This record gives sequence, C-alpha cells and structure tokens, in this order.
Amino acid sequence: MSRVASTSRRAAGDRKPIVAMQRGEDCMKSLLVFAMLGIASLAMGGQDTADRPKITGIDHVAFYTTAPEGVAHLYRDVLGLSISNPLEPGETLRYWVGKQWVGFSSAPNPQALDRMDHVGFATDDLAALQRYLAKKGVTAPATVERWPDGSRSFRVKDPEGHVIEIVGPMSAAAAA
Repeated sequence: MSRVASTSRRAAGDRKPIVAMQRGEDCMKSLLVFAMLGIASLAMGGQDTADRPKITGIDHVAFYTTAPEGVAHLYRDVLGLSISNPLEPGETLRYWVGKQWVGFSSAPNPQALDRMDHVGFATDDLAALQRYLAKKGVTAPATVERWPDGSRSFRVKDPEGHVIEIVGPMSAAAAA
C-alpha cells in the first residue's frame, strides 16, 4: 500500500491521512517485534544466568609499577586515598576507595608495556562460582586461598592470560 496521504475509503468526517495511521501501525508492529525479541532473549539467556552465581562488583585492581614513589604521590598525596599495609605476595602499595582497593607491585619486567597484574571480582558465593566456572570449561583451582584479612579467593586466567581473582565474602568471624 502506498504511503500517499488520502482520505478515500473513510467516513467524510475522518480527516486523518492514511499515512499517519500507517505510521502508528508501523510503530505498534515495531514495538511488538522488540517486545517479542526481548522476551525471547530473556527466555534463552535466563537459564544460564539463573545458574550463574552473582559477580557483585570489582573488589580490587592490581598493577605493576616501576615508579612506586610516583604512584604514592598520585594516589596518596594528590588523590587523597587512604593507604594500608600490603596483603598479597609481592604487593608494595595498597590504596583504598571505599571498600575497593588498588594495589601495586614491582614490575617483574620493567620493559613490559602491559602493567596489569590482575583484577579481582567480588562474589557472594565463592564455592558456587568456582564450580560454575569449572563446569563451563574454565580452569579453576580446587582450593581456595584464605587471606589474613578474612577474605577468600581463587584465581583463573582470561583468554589473554590476564589473572582474574574471584574474591568471596569474609568469614563471619573475620567480619565481626
């Protein structure tokens, strides 16, 4: 049907052009298609996400540095972040932003351009996420590290070889 405005085949008092009606019908059809696609994607993806334990946020990010004095100046003196004692092996500096932290260790290769050590994601169910990742073919260790601050974690690698640390909630005793 042509999109030419016409008043034929309608009552004499109805002056809305057919083109406006067609646009409204097209919008409704588009809205219906998008709604159906949304429902289908939820139905298809819902199964997997329901089984996957939650990632609740970024716990921390750790970098390598060849300039610890410059890092200290920026993070402590300029940005005003609070500092705490290092916790992870090799870590030399740790700065807090709320409940998240940024850590620094000496660069094992000062010539390397990639200065990311690892990123830590928080989860509310460490054991379940460990099982889920193994089920999905991600090499996950069988054991969990327990840290002096009461947190627990394990590490996996992404396809580029970057370390991803999964951090679970502190034990009830450590949180008290």
